[in-house]
Amino acid sequence: MIRLMFIACLIGFLTGCGPQVPQFIVYRDVPESPSFVVVPPNNRMYEVYFANEIEEAIISCGVKVVKRPSTKRITTEKSIGGSEGNRVRDPNASVSSVREADAKRVESYLEYQPTDADYMVQTYGVERQVKILKRDTREVLAIFYAVRYKKGRVWFTWRHKVHETLKLMGIKVRNPFPEKKPAPNRVAPATSYRPPLFRDVTS
Repeated sequence: MIRLMFIACLIGFLTGCGPQVPQFIVYRDVPESPSFVVVPPNNRMYEVYFANEIEEAIISCGVKVVKRPSTKRITTEKSIGGSEGNRVRDPNASVSSVREADAKRVESYLEYQPTDADYMVQTYGVERQVKILKRDTREVLAIFYAVRYKKGRVWFTWRHKVHETLKLMGIKVRNPFPEKKPAPNRVAPATSYRPPLFRDVTS
């Protein structure tokens, strides 16, 4: 028990108290004007909503985003009780064993149509994880989590993480977060003095 507490304290000391945001980025040859396509894992509402958020964040960085390819649902049936041609049903077999021999497994998945985008962005809304792949080589170039993170004493939004990742990949991006310049100190000129409308005549 004491050893487990010591290991937990050591991990807490090494990782720090703030939220950790795992990130993996690979730098490769970048096209002159690369295009991106954002693809969710399925058509569930929360997955599509998260993919749309990432899509908006990438567009705000001045990067070209092409339309999401259409999907086609593929459904296949596989027999898990042996091959149909070689299976001989035993007349003395029980009903449960016959049903097990005739059992089939149905697999259904979405297949995306081909796209011409240079990079594919795969999003996973449950974990808020984002993967960026090179379309032609299928190489994973970046993995990060779209959550708030902290640098020093400053907190940043997940949109900053999208901008930072694209920049580290070598993509030419614009800054969607312009720095706010402090308002100049305005000093009223001497001629701006106006006498009061009413005078105190009691004095």
